[in-house]
Amino acid sequence: MIDNRTHYILKRELIKLNNFIEVKENFFNSQASTKAGKYKLQLIPLNKIDVIIKGIATREFFTWENPEHIDNIKLNFQKTPPVILEEFNNQYYSVDGHHRITAANELGLINILSFVIKVDKLSYIR
Repeated sequence: MIDNRTHYILKRELIKLNNFIEVKENFFNSQASTKAGKYKLQLIPLNKIDVIIKGIATREFFTWENPEHIDNIKLNFQKTPPVILEEFNNQYYSVDGHHRITAANELGLINILSFVIKVDKLSYIR
């Protein structure tokens, strides 16, 4: 399976791949706190994301919840929103989307649709 999405509709605005969107703090519908700034919609290689590199993008990481949640994400993957990543020193750090990253990993995807912001300091350090 390939994540071949080239756009995403965010709050009634069409965002195309490689375009930027300027947002305020906590703009995204996310459990995580997101920074204000310019986010770029990109397809990011999974093997450059921290939770994949550290081997914690697995079902075993989510010990507190039903493993069927990942199955549901996999079934509807093409409809899921982009993950939110921070880019720091040419590596990507997951801010929101650990479940989607895990599902993408299980699906054998190479890339994942992401909103990416370049940062000088990470919001979350794993």
